[in-house]
Amino acid sequence: MAETKAGGSEGRIAARRTSAVAAVAVAAATIVLTACAIQGCGRRSGNEPATLTPFVGNSERLRAGGTLVCPGTDQKITVDGRLDEAAWLKAAAFELDVFPWRRDGAAAGQKTIVRALWDRECIYFGFDCEDSDILSRVTEADAALDGDDRVCVYLCPDPETEEYYCFEVSAMGTVRDYRAKIYREFDAKWDAGGAAAAARIRGTRERSDDRDGGYSVEIAVPWRCMSRGGARMAADEATVVLVCVCRADASGAAGGRAETFSAVKSPGTRAPDFHLMGAFWRMVLGGRPD
Repeated sequence: MAETKAGGSEGRIAARRTSAVAAVAVAAATIVLTACAIQGCGRRSGNEPATLTPFVGNSERLRAGGTLVCPGTDQKITVDGRLDEAAWLKAAAFELDVFPWRRDGAAAGQKTIVRALWDRECIYFGFDCEDSDILSRVTEADAALDGDDRVCVYLCPDPETEEYYCFEVSAMGTVRDYRAKIYREFDAKWDAGGAAAAARIRGTRERSDDRDGGYSVEIAVPWRCMSRGGARMAADEATVVLVCVCRADASGAAGGRAETFSAVKSPGTRAPDFHLMGAFWRMVLGGRPD
C-alpha cells in the first residue's frame, strides 16, 4: 500500500490532490523540492550528485524480447521521492540507456535508473536521474510538460484493446495523466483517481549557471484505475502488463536546444514518438506479496 508524505520544512512543498480509490490510501501527490541526494536506495545529505547502484543489465534482455519480472512487496511504500524503503533494494531495476534520436556525434545522454515493485493496490516506479542542468517550470496539474525535465510511464494491461494509461511527472513533481489508444488517440479528461507521485531535486530547477546533481521521482499507480477485459483491473502473480518507460531531458532547452529522450528500446521512428506498440515491452508480476 502506498501513502504520501511531506518532507519537512527544508524543501518547498506542493500537493496535487486526486480522487479516492477504494482500499488505496493515496489521496494526494506530495511534491518536495530539496537538496537531498540518493545513493542507490539510501539517503544522503547535501548537494552531492547521486551515485547510482550498479545492476545486471536487464535492459539488454528486454531489447532482445525478454520479460522483466517485477517483484511484489508487502512493505508500505511512502511516495515522497526518496526511494529509501528497504523494498526498493529488491525491486526490478533497469537503465534507460538507449537514446533513439540523438544526433551523430552528440554527447552521451545522462544516466537514468528505474526500479519497479507491486502490491495488491498499486504498481510502483522509482526513477533516479542524473541531471547537471535541471529545467522544471510547469506547476499546473495535467498541463503539457514539453520543455520540462520529466519521466514517463505508459501501462498497457490489455494489449488486445491497444489502450494504455499514461503518467508523466516533471522533475519538480507536476503530474500529467491521461488515457490513450494506438495510434495517438488521447483522452485528456481521464483521471487516475488515487495515483500519487513525488519528486526530489538535487540542485536548482531553473538556473543554468550552476551544476545540479539530478532528481528522483516516485510514482504509485492503483490497479483499479485501469481496465482489463472490460473490467476494473486486479493484479496477481503472473499478471502480464506491457510497459513503456522513458525520460525527456530538457537540459539546454531554454537555450533552444532539442530535448534528449531515453528509453529501454527504440520505437524505430524518425522523430520522437513513444506512442506506438513498438515502444512497449513485457513485464510479469512475480513474488506474490502477503
